[in-house]
Amino acid sequence: MKKSHYWVGLVFALSIISCGGDSETSITRDGDILIIGDGATELSLDTILSANSLTFSTVQMDSGFYGDELNAGNISTVILCDGEGYEFGMPEQGQQALLDFVANGGRLIFMEWVAYEISEDRYTVLDTIVPVLRSSGREGTETYTVQLFNELTEGLDTTFTVSSGSNIGTARFGTVHIKGSSSGDALVTHTWGQGEVIQMACAGNYEGYNPFAEPNMKKLILNAIMISSLPKK
Repeated sequence: MKKSHYWVGLVFALSIISCGGDSETSITRDGDILIIGDGATELSLDTILSANSLTFSTVQMDSGFYGDELNAGNISTVILCDGEGYEFGMPEQGQQALLDFVANGGRLIFMEWVAYEISEDRYTVLDTIVPVLRSSGREGTETYTVQLFNELTEGLDTTFTVSSGSNIGTARFGTVHIKGSSSGDALVTHTWGQGEVIQMACAGNYEGYNPFAEPNMKKLILNAIMISSLPKK
């Protein structure tokens, strides 16, 4: 598995609120970021994170992720991209490592097509912490409308347009912060164990889309990384 590292000067100091659980080891919010790429979306994220002096490393493709990278440094946030790499799934060992990471206080931010892969019986371990499953999917432009104004949605326009592939679905648990005019529940958060999950309906750079070039989406991914803890409402 090819792995590339990008280390940039400043690490933002963040702190996490404990959300329960009985693990002996907790992860603090002052750590680094691990991007699990899909062969496309990580290119946009690399640019955004570098421009904001965030410290991160990138693993190429979920299909080769077994969780070893979570033990290699002070990782506090994982961003899982699954747009272009949706055919292959993730080894169960890697999925379990992500579950343990969240249970111990980590923050997992993930995009589509994770819900699609669950429907294809490939992400069955991670299913436990995925708020929105798949009803269908779509491509094209839709309008996002902010439902809750808080630290996660701070700085976003009340409504804005996004062009991407998207999951269509309704949250079975968690808090809905943004709704899409076509995708339904487009940004959903959930606390699990001592950690936090943030699910985005967009499929990143799938099929050549570039949703994070849109200023609101760029701000949203930065908020998702940098807020100290998930808003209560």
